[in-house]
Amino acid sequence: MNNEIEMTNIERALMTNDLSQLTVEERGQYYNSVCDSLGLNPLTQPFGYIELAADGGGKKLTLYCKRDAADQLRRIHGVSIKIKSREVVSDMLLVTAEATDKTGRVDEAIAAIWLKKNEVAWDNGLKKMRRTGQIIPLEGEALANAYMKAETKAKRRVTLSLCGLGWLDETEIESMKSEAAPEVTAAMIMHAAKAESKTRKIEVLPADEIGPFFYDLSSLDEEKKSAAFEYLEKNGAMIDDASGNWKSDKPLKKLISCRVKSA
Repeated sequence: MNNEIEMTNIERALMTNDLSQLTVEERGQYYNSVCDSLGLNPLTQPFGYIELAADGGGKKLTLYCKRDAADQLRRIHGVSIKIKSREVVSDMLLVTAEATDKTGRVDEAIAAIWLKKNEVAWDNGLKKMRRTGQIIPLEGEALANAYMKAETKAKRRVTLSLCGLGWLDETEIESMKSEAAPEVTAAMIMHAAKAESKTRKIEVLPADEIGPFFYDLSSLDEEKKSAAFEYLEKNGAMIDDASGNWKSDKPLKKLISCRVKSA
C-alpha cells in the first residue's frame, strides 16, 4: 500500500512539475531515477532544486541542471561544441554555440549577458550596502567573468537542448529572483535523522552547510571593508535587495564572523 501511495505522489509531482509535496525519501527516489534514466552519477549532484513562481500563484519546486550534468551528458552523447560568434549588441554580450553529437545531429543556442550592473555603495545611515540608482559598466575582473560566463552559458544551453532536456541551467537561474531551495541530495538522505512519532517529519542533517548565507560588514573599518568587498566579488557573492547584505550560496570562511543569517 505504501508503494502505491509513493508512486501516486511522484506521478502527481511529475504532472505538475512540482516536487514540493514529496517527502525527503521520495525526492531522493525521484532524483536517483532521473539520474539513472540519463546515465548520470547522482553522487556528483548533477541537479539542484529551485523554487519558481507557479501558474496561479504560489511557488513550485523543480530541478535545474548543474555543471556536472552538462559535462556528463557531453561525454555520454559524444557532444562537441564550437563557438560560432561573439558580439556586443548595445549593452548585451551575445555568444552563439553550436553542438554536434556522435550521430551527427546539430543544434545551436545563444547566451546573452548584460555588461552593466547596478551600482552599490555603503550607506552609513542605514549601515548596509544599498543601490545608488546608477547603472555602471562592468570593469576588470567582473567584465572578464561576464565573457567567460556567456560562453559557459551558451555551451550548457546547447548541450541540454541537443540532449532533449528542458530544465534550466544553473547559469540561467542566477538572474531569477527566486532563491535556490536547499538541495535534497544522496548525502543528505544518508544523514536523515529519526522521524517524529505522529507526523513522521524527517529531520535532515546535511553533510555540508547549505546556503544562502548573508554577511553584514557594518562592523568592519574601511580598510577591512574594502578587502571584504573584493573577497565577496571574487567568490561570486551578490548584494541581497531585501536586506542590503552580501549573499553567497556557500559559506565564506574568511568572513565567518560577519555572517548574520543562514537560511
